[in-house]
Amino acid sequence: MAKLHNYYVLCPLLDQKSFLGVSQNKEAATVIVSLGRNVVNKYRFSDQKQVGGWTSKDHITSTVIYDKEQDSYVGVFNNNSIKIWKEHTDSLDKIKKQKFPINILKLITRENQSPLIIFTNGNCASLSFALDNRKSFESKSIVREAGQMMCILLATLLAPLRNWVFMCYGVTLSYQFTTLKRKIGE
Repeated sequence: MAKLHNYYVLCPLLDQKSFLGVSQNKEAATVIVSLGRNVVNKYRFSDQKQVGGWTSKDHITSTVIYDKEQDSYVGVFNNNSIKIWKEHTDSLDKIKKQKFPINILKLITRENQSPLIIFTNGNCASLSFALDNRKSFESKSIVREAGQMMCILLATLLAPLRNWVFMCYGVTLSYQFTTLKRKIGE
């Protein structure tokens, strides 16, 4: 039987509404905490101390992630722009924005592969593919505007010679549940 212990406070939050999420950092002993207005902090587990962080004049609109492939941090700013920076970057305001014609919902990390960008219209692509093709990226909506994305499930299907990755969407449309499946472009 499971025994519940006291909760663990990782970091103080002045405004819980601004909390966007926690993601894995480069070092296993630390995590990245994203706060909605314009703050990204790194915290150490052992003593809950802040060990680094960044601020921006632009609004952070999704959890900031660490991309192992590029050895960089990646964040969504103002819903439609991506910024990529290194650990020793002083100011996020000087980083070039990669603007997309579609709003971005979330960034998802993957083991040994480029992270995924999930767009609000249901499209998705690997970060490297999306950045290379951002100006010509398909803006045709997969999810109906009336629907709401309720969950994102990532599954890997191993084919004999290739590692195929599929994105599955759970969508609510007037009390009906629909599942869509789409192969991700690499």
